[in-house]
Amino acid sequence: MISKLFASAALLAFTCAGLADSAAAQRLEPILVATAGGRPTSIAFAPGVTDQFYVTEKTGRVWVMRNGTYLQTPFMDLRPLVNDTGEAGLLSMAFDPDFQANGFFYLSYTVGDNQGDSVVARYSLLNGSLDVGDPGSAQIMFGPIIQSTDRHKGGDLEFGPDGMLYFSLGDGVMALEAQDLGSPRGKIHRLDPSLPFPHVPIVNQFRKLYTRLTKKLMAVYIVT
Repeated sequence: MISKLFASAALLAFTCAGLADSAAAQRLEPILVATAGGRPTSIAFAPGVTDQFYVTEKTGRVWVMRNGTYLQTPFMDLRPLVNDTGEAGLLSMAFDPDFQANGFFYLSYTVGDNQGDSVVARYSLLNGSLDVGDPGSAQIMFGPIIQSTDRHKGGDLEFGPDGMLYFSLGDGVMALEAQDLGSPRGKIHRLDPSLPFPHVPIVNQFRKLYTRLTKKLMAVYIVT
């Protein structure tokens, strides 16, 4: 979770720096749209759905937020599956860019009886309802990656404009693994959901750039 926060903070810093000139001419005001209970870890917006959004809860539930409040019944309840020890848990959610056609969404969470092993899985709606996901529709996209600690899980999921699914995996409090291309930890992974398992894209245009940068700094790898 801490790794995820650091990554978010770094992204915010770069974004703010790049938009400094245009931001000077704007005045942004926060608007409270909802108050989430429990321990929320991410929010997600489904393409084409404008009247509600989705909130993941660390313990393993996904909630529908509509008109500022949760629906009474969770969208998904994976608590029997999810290990939420330490910084582990249900960490992120992303909807497929073609969600309106295929009904797919993706969840990042940790499983197992030990420190919480990292998994990314694809799910479908139950009977096409936007308010209920089908726990039995899981297809593993990535993992499980064995973790030796309950910290630095990462776990964020985002689709890029290239249609690829990007997944951050924390270093598990083992910083040197972030510099080791033989380890999946401390990396941003890129998956192609349209390909069969293990969904590895044929081309990784980032590898040479980031390998060069690591000679001088702690860089983020994008590995396939």
